[in-house]
Amino acid sequence: MLIDVVEDGASLGFLPPMQLEEARAYWTLVPHEHVKIWVAVQVDVIVETNQLYLSMGYQEAGRVPEFARSDDGSYHDTVLYFKTIE
Repeated sequence: MLIDVVEDGASLGFLPPMQLEEARAYWTLVPHEHVKIWVAVQVDVIVETNQLYLSMGYQEAGRVPEFARSDDGSYHDTVLYFKTIE
């Protein structure tokens, strides 16, 4: 799924093309207990996603102007969300 969303243009700290080994390495670093999940959403690209994260219990932590870069080289504002999983 990580590879699919990166290939579809989502800015998750990776740019396409993303290799399977790179995705596996990312997931092996994610702890399994009491973890804070951080999500960054490009405001002007995926507006509906902001409401989705809020409805799932994520909280907005802040905004970073022109933080995410698309594969076409343009920059987008990003909203950071977090949620504590226990």
